[in-house]
Amino acid sequence: MRPVVLTKTLAAASADNIALSQSLAGAGALTLNGAAASGGVATLDTQRRVLIASGGNDSGITFTVYGATDSGTAIQETVAGANAGAVATNQDFATVTQVAASGATASTVQVGTNPTGSTRWLLLDQHVTPANVSLGGVLEAGAVNWGVDYTYDDFLDLALGAYPVAWTHATLRNENASADGSLSSPVKGVRLTVNSGTGLVTLTVIQSGLKQ
Repeated sequence: MRPVVLTKTLAAASADNIALSQSLAGAGALTLNGAAASGGVATLDTQRRVLIASGGNDSGITFTVYGATDSGTAIQETVAGANAGAVATNQDFATVTQVAASGATASTVQVGTNPTGSTRWLLLDQHVTPANVSLGGVLEAGAVNWGVDYTYDDFLDLALGAYPVAWTHATLRNENASADGSLSSPVKGVRLTVNSGTGLVTLTVIQSGLKQ
């Protein structure tokens, strides 16, 4: 296939840019009133993980985050509450339209972002041989810790609320500079993940091989 370039840059994380500190007396939705919210929708700089921080023990309830990706695809994810700590989503949200709790919060809770975010999954062809995917990541600007993930799951055909299992590349992980690597076995797709930091990373993906 022709080279495909994935890019990712994240603004600094914010602990409450989606919902400021508040409490719920029962099951219901949090008020989206953080700096990124307007008209009941929080719009983030790019799709990234959502962080829910509890001031008390919310391990007995769940929080469901509703929103969409960079491409506008509707997604949702349910996570267990934390005990005086924070929990992050596995999926990346570009917009958040609702954060609903299954019960009363023990104390206050706030919603924001952590330093992590991934690009969309890039679909690869599993029917070429030999399987060979070249991966070249370039740190274009800033200070960023980044890596490459891959998945065997069909991310184009998942039920709403489900998400593919992401495996971290054996060598392209926790990189702080430009680096390259490869995959030599068939996978469904790859993505670029920024683990922390602010700046710009580009990942060039080239798949070679002949159709079986």
